[in-house]
Amino acid sequence: LVDPLGQVLGLFSSGEDITEQKRAERERREAQALNQAIIERSPFGIAVYDAEGQCIGANETAATLVGATREQLLAQNYKSLETWKSTGLLRLAEEALAGGEHRRLELSLTTSFGKVAQLEVHFVPFPNGGLLLLFDNISERLEHRREKEALQAQLLQSQKMEAIGQLAGGMAHDFNNMLTVILGNANLALTELGPDDAY
Repeated sequence: LVDPLGQVLGLFSSGEDITEQKRAERERREAQALNQAIIERSPFGIAVYDAEGQCIGANETAATLVGATREQLLAQNYKSLETWKSTGLLRLAEEALAGGEHRRLELSLTTSFGKVAQLEVHFVPFPNGGLLLLFDNISERLEHRREKEALQAQLLQSQKMEAIGQLAGGMAHDFNNMLTVILGNANLALTELGPDDAY
């Protein structure tokens, strides 16, 4: 404050405690760093798409699973991908977005980057029209499933053969019993025949 002659009469200052604001900003940065670390270290492919279908985030696992780089994934719009159209991925993404509910699909495909992959894909819609895609390589799981089905088929075939063997053994036993009776009666009849009887 100054008087009309320009002499300083006093000072006026204003202050605001921004400790809480700074703490909140620090916590937000830490939460973002944690979320980013979770996404980057996830063993699952994670891709995030905006409401227009443009990929706005992806981890390295996602890129590896589809045979791409992260930059290549970020350059894609899923709504224009022929692979998504031909495999049913686009239909399922649209269903998830329309219904606001999670959808899941297992499929074998050749990705838009030319990699053959067997994936389990989860579509999680965001309220703003965006889409979270979580996916995993299920090649080993499918191989184990095929091996299990083959073993079950072998077991069923073995059980059928065992049943046929038991049936054949039972029939042979019954035939042998009848043959024993026939031969016994024939021998009895032969004992009653004289030396001059023709047989």
